[in-house]
Formats: sequence, structure tokens, C-alpha cells
Amino acid sequence: SEAQTRALIAKAEKYGSGNGLADIDKYQLGTAWLPIALKLAQAIRDAHVGTKDDTVTLDDAHARALKPLLQMTPTFGLTGISDLRERLFNDLGRPTPR
Repeated sequence: SEAQTRALIAKAEKYGSGNGLADIDKYQLGTAWLPIALKLAQAIRDAHVGTKDDTVTLDDAHARALKPLLQMTPTFGLTGISDLRERLFNDLGRPTPR
């Protein structure tokens, strides 16, 4: 949805810019993915507003940046984002409670 896309862009920009480090530390997500999250945010924004190709390739690096973003996103199995979250967790591993 429009709102979910904008929220995902905002989250990727926030964390990719180095903001929200307390959240990242809380969930012990590391920081290696942050520069890729910022690039992912820009790619999604470009596709969303139509300034570039209308598809975003979800390669391994983008998937590994998207996974922690979705880990910090409450979902309850009712949205396309939660479906994507489940598929990424199945492919890349489910986080364990700490």
C-alpha cells in the first residue's frame, strides 16, 4: 500500500542515515547493513515516485538490509509487508529471542 511503502522508505532512510542506533542495539542487529538500507531507501523512493525504473531488484544485499528493518516493524500477518517479512525470515533465518 501507499502508506506501507512510505513507512518502509522512511525507516530505511532513518536507520541507513545512522539514526535509531538505540533500536539497532536493543535488537542486536549490527550495523553492516546500514549503508545498504540507505541505498535501498533511495531505490524504493525512485521507483515509487517514478524517477527511475518501476522495479527494485531485491538482491542478497538488499534482502539482508530489509530483514532488520522488518524485524523492527510490528506486523500481525495482515499485510503484504508481513508476508514479505515471513518469506525473508524463511530464506535468511528467523531471529531468536534474546
